[in-house]
Amino acid sequence: MPQTGRVRDWIFQQNGCRVEIPVSGRFSFDHPEALVETAIAGGGLIQLYNFLVQPAIARGDLKPVLSAFAPTGSPISILYPQKRYVSAKLKVFVKFIDELTAKLKQQNIIE
Repeated sequence: MPQTGRVRDWIFQQNGCRVEIPVSGRFSFDHPEALVETAIAGGGLIQLYNFLVQPAIARGDLKPVLSAFAPTGSPISILYPQKRYVSAKLKVFVKFIDELTAKLKQQNIIE
């Protein structure tokens, strides 16, 4: 979630085409957890990645809407300068993300 202060458009998919809708509202947060808690408290609709809302959906605190228009998943990317030597810390982090992604796919939280 970029912290630019700019309100992000909501992204949908219709007939295979990406559609971006400008939104406005009473609240503005730069932390997804705050968005989830506000939605649970009745503050309105939110659009976040599945892995951020899945626990609240599983508990019954939130209910998906407009699922037929959900965009295909945005990939999570790790970018780093290509070098001959890759640090041990980076190797461990990449392995962690690979394992986490596999678990989330297994649980149908991400595609």
